[in-house]
Amino acid sequence: MSPLSSRSRAAYLGCAVGFALLSSASAQIPRRVRAVPTGGILTQAASALCQDENFLFVGQTAEGLPGVSYRIGEENGSSWTAAQSKLVDPASQGLDPTVVIVNEEVFLCWVERRSTPTGNVDAMWFDVSPNEGETWNGIRPMNPPSFTGTRTLERYVVAADPGARSRRLVVATLTRDVATGARELLLHRSTNLGASFAAPLAVSTSAASTSAIPSFDVELSETAAHVAWLEERPSSGAGRVELFQRSIAHASGGFGAERLVSSGSFAPSAESIDLAVDGDALAVAWLEAQPAGREALFFASSLDAGASFAAPREVGGANSTASSPELAVDRAAGEALLAWSETRGSSARVLARRAPLAGGALGAESEPFGPGVVAPRLVRGAPDTGRVLLTAVRPGAVLGSITEGASAAFRAPFELLALPNGESVRPAASAFYAFERDFVLSWVAGSGASTRQLVGGVRPQTVAIRGGAIQAGAPLVFDLFGFPADPSGVYSQVLLAFDEGTTIFPGLLPEVGLDFDALLLTSLQVPAWQGFLDANGRRSTPPIGVPLELRGQALWVAAVALNTRFELVVTDAREELVR
Repeated sequence: MSPLSSRSRAAYLGCAVGFALLSSASAQIPRRVRAVPTGGILTQAASALCQDENFLFVGQTAEGLPGVSYRIGEENGSSWTAAQSKLVDPASQGLDPTVVIVNEEVFLCWVERRSTPTGNVDAMWFDVSPNEGETWNGIRPMNPPSFTGTRTLERYVVAADPGARSRRLVVATLTRDVATGARELLLHRSTNLGASFAAPLAVSTSAASTSAIPSFDVELSETAAHVAWLEERPSSGAGRVELFQRSIAHASGGFGAERLVSSGSFAPSAESIDLAVDGDALAVAWLEAQPAGREALFFASSLDAGASFAAPREVGGANSTASSPELAVDRAAGEALLAWSETRGSSARVLARRAPLAGGALGAESEPFGPGVVAPRLVRGAPDTGRVLLTAVRPGAVLGSITEGASAAFRAPFELLALPNGESVRPAASAFYAFERDFVLSWVAGSGASTRQLVGGVRPQTVAIRGGAIQAGAPLVFDLFGFPADPSGVYSQVLLAFDEGTTIFPGLLPEVGLDFDALLLTSLQVPAWQGFLDANGRRSTPPIGVPLELRGQALWVAAVALNTRFELVVTDAREELVR
């Protein structure tokens, strides 16, 4: 049974101090990926990170099993709790879990599908834990209750407030009546991470019984929820699919005006549209059907929260076929970053391009990975970093590349995940999200009836030894969890340690499993002092001399932090050879 088409816009939001959990890493980019225990052939999986308590919450659904199961991973993913289940209908098929975490609160939703003579009937359920999954408020239906028992859920998208500035959460659902075929696109809003939802609002202004909605997307900004969708309305002419956009302010009880963004001939794919928001900047990318079966990628943007849009612009090649559009918006930089798959001749490629939000000429195309890759995903880093991670899939591997700041080129690609022969990832089952300096990634991979969930991540900047000095280094693939600076003032510092098997500071480094005999430690500094290495790795420490007798030997490089309780904790560690 195939899973639903869904997408989670925010799997993790807002936690505080991250204590050291990173295990050692080599000078080459390591593959620190952990397998999550599974209880069957996965149809879908989701994950969310709680940085504060260093645990990963995972939700899974499997073929032939009702409801959803969940686990909590600790200690770098080497330890997982036993699976716990949530279900309402024991005769149903569980599908499509989504997890959102804010501080210690967990929002978990899923779909239960029952087959009937007239078609599949779906019910969407959710539960909220206020304390990291220890207790739950109780399972409740997403309004309208169980979709009245006569509807199929074709797609849903969850979006949460970026950066956890609030506990706002929205869920957009597209359902179809199994008897009449009528579709309805609804927006469900919560101000308390799903503890309660306001009455759902219809997104489209047309009659649900006469319209087809092949695709939609939803995003949250600090002030509003934004929805973009494709719709085929009889009033627009047979076969004409148009792109609409609508917003609702958080303080408002109803939607603002509906806006027609484009009236082209759209490709009716569930993944043919992507919406991205940063403050009042909004951008949407979509696919339009062209002669000879070609699909072209278009882009439109707004700088006033959707009140007006710049004229749509074609992004891809003139004689190529595009798919899988991805967007990231940076209001401060005044631009959007687009990525997409494209077939040119017989070669599949992933391309990227920058577009000014105010209109004007597009930037040049770039191809970070070379030919033979598909299924791009763009993940914007934490606000104010300007950092974006682009991933793509090739046979046997998932690749990543990072760009930093406006107009910056993509760095050299690196391998995020290696796959055995015959195994492939399922892009629709992937969950990517960012926190502070880190990107946390979850994949479902498998071959035939064998499936597994894998979790890992990438830290875009770390420290490295080059010629006896410490400076900004290459991307580091890390071991499951990230290590942010505490917003109230954790200050990072660099530590060099020569591994001889004894511990100098008891309790300082046990989390990374290292013992030390010789330490070279720069003095602890505050941000105002020159040489401070900030939480984004944007400045390096002053050069630290390494004795010549250590040349050719391996040193540990670790970043340590002073937390608000004046305790030293390790926030990053790797092994380097002194050159």
